[in-house]
Amino acid sequence: MSDIKHRFVALDYMHGRLHHIDENNPAANWSVPSDGMLQDLQLAGAGRLIVSLDDGWSFRRLADGGEMGRVKTGVTGIATLCLLPEGGVLAGLNTPAGIELVAFDDHGKTVRTYGFHDFKDLRQLRRSSAGSWLFAHHDGAVEVELTGAQPRVLRSFTVPGAQYAYQLVRKADGHYLFSGGYAKGNFELTADGRCLRAFAVTQPPGLESYYYSGFQLLANGHVVQANWNGHNDSDYRHGLKLFEFDPQGNTVWSWIAPKEQVGAITAFIILDGLDPALPHDDTSGIMEPMLTWEPPFEERRFPNPPSNLFVS
Repeated sequence: MSDIKHRFVALDYMHGRLHHIDENNPAANWSVPSDGMLQDLQLAGAGRLIVSLDDGWSFRRLADGGEMGRVKTGVTGIATLCLLPEGGVLAGLNTPAGIELVAFDDHGKTVRTYGFHDFKDLRQLRRSSAGSWLFAHHDGAVEVELTGAQPRVLRSFTVPGAQYAYQLVRKADGHYLFSGGYAKGNFELTADGRCLRAFAVTQPPGLESYYYSGFQLLANGHVVQANWNGHNDSDYRHGLKLFEFDPQGNTVWSWIAPKEQVGAITAFIILDGLDPALPHDDTSGIMEPMLTWEPPFEERRFPNPPSNLFVS
C-alpha cells in the first residue's frame, strides 16, 4: 500500500449516521446522527451537503455535519437524488409499482414523475454530460432519456452475478463504470455492454467483501469503491470499507473502521481537491463543479411525456 491519505464524507446505512473522515487531520473528524437509513449525498455548494431522506432531503454543514435545513416532499420511498443545475432536484423512488424518477422544485413540490415500472430496487441515480440519466436496479443498470417525444431506455448493462446493482457512471471517453452489488466488483463497460476490465480487491485474512455499493472515479483515473458490510449486527461481514484501485487494477489505498464506529457505507464523496463553495456532481465521470448541456436546459428538462409513462 502507498502513503495515500484522503478526506471524505460517508453515509453509514447501518447506523443511520453521516461521517466526516480526514486522514491528514483526525481532529477534524465528526460523526452525526440523521433520520432513517441514508443512501445518497452530494456537494450542494456554500459549504453544504445535500443528503437524501425517505421523504425529502436535508442540507448539512460540511464543517460539522449540523443540519441547515430540511425539505419534505409529501412522498416516500426516495432512495437517491441529484441536484439540477438551475434549481430543484431529480429523485429516484422505489414504489410498489416499480422505479419512478420524480422532479421536485426547491420547496419539494412535484413537477414531473416518470415511471420505469419494468425495474425495481433502485439504488443510485446519476446524470451524464450527454443529458441522459443513469440508474442501477436489481439486475443491472440502465441509461435513460427523459427528453424528446417519449422518455425511453437507451441501453442496459449487467454483468455475471450482478444483484441489487448500485451505481452507473458514464466516463468522458464514453465508457461506463458499474458497481455490481453482490457481484463484488466494479466493472468498466463499453456502450454496447462489453466488459473491458473488472476491479475487485483481495481482502486481508479474516476480512471479506460483501457488497460493492457506491464508488467515485478520481481525476487521476483511480477508482475508490465502497464495500457495504451489512444491514445490521446479525448480518454484518467484517472487511475493508473503502479501497482504491489504480488504472491497472492494483489496490493502492484502503480504509477500515470498527463496526461500532462505522457500520456499512452506501455512498461517499472523496473531498480532496474539491471546492465546497460550489455544487459538484460526476456528470463527466469525475467529481467536478456541476455542468449544463445544450440545447438550453430548460427546454429539455421536463417535456410533456405520453400518458402511459407519466404518473401524476
